[in-house]
Amino acid sequence: MRIYTFWLERLAAAIPAIDVLDPLTLTRFFAQLRERHLKPTTLHQAYRVLRTFFRWARAMCVITCDPLAGLTVRTPQTLPTVPTEEELRAVLGRCDLTLEGGRNRAMLLLMVDAGLRQGEVRRLLIEEVEFGSRTLMVRQGKGAKDRTVALNPTTVRALRAWIAMHPAPRPESFLFVSRDGRPLTERHLIQICHRLSKRAASGQTRSPGCCYRRVRKQRTGSPHLKARPSQGRMAVKGKGIRRCSGCPLIRGALVGIARSRVRDS
Repeated sequence: MRIYTFWLERLAAAIPAIDVLDPLTLTRFFAQLRERHLKPTTLHQAYRVLRTFFRWARAMCVITCDPLAGLTVRTPQTLPTVPTEEELRAVLGRCDLTLEGGRNRAMLLLMVDAGLRQGEVRRLLIEEVEFGSRTLMVRQGKGAKDRTVALNPTTVRALRAWIAMHPAPRPESFLFVSRDGRPLTERHLIQICHRLSKRAASGQTRSPGCCYRRVRKQRTGSPHLKARPSQGRMAVKGKGIRRCSGCPLIRGALVGIARSRVRDS
């Protein structure tokens, strides 16, 4: 809903009168967005929001014709950049023997083994892991769909070790939690991945301290998560974390798009 509100407010600020909405006016609106050097995916997000809004307005007889008729905004069809197996092994090697280290190792193996999104990982329950069949039930994934994924033996062993250390190992408990039993937040998960990637890049076995700091709100004001290797910052709901150089995990596994497999050790 925030995304819809954001783009509709931008449209209202640029075109205050609804009676002047036509394909030419909207073409100029998108041209102004391109002049701000927005990414193609961001432009396409604005296009999808306005397309949905105008379809609703036409169905409610607010407008007589669709002003986006004949206007399309395309986005490049590119494959995500995923970390190499060597980079993943370097990151996993920075997970120590503490409770947090066992959790992080199991969580990262699960993300790259099953290709889970960060939201899916945070919502997992202990009872959704089937150790006998080495499968995992992912509920309410993309498109609010459930699915079952197979797990690598290495991932299963890491999950068993983590559940043995789990602060509250009940079937209805969240699978990945903090030391005090609270489920991980999106920001916490990003910080974990960022910190481990920093250690793997520098060869350190312990965190070098606070390697990230809050930065000002992104100029675009976009409320969605950005995790592109070309960006020096990431924005999560308007709050940023400065990205250090050489973070292999940030390039793929963080956003749940890595599809590479960690071989059974």
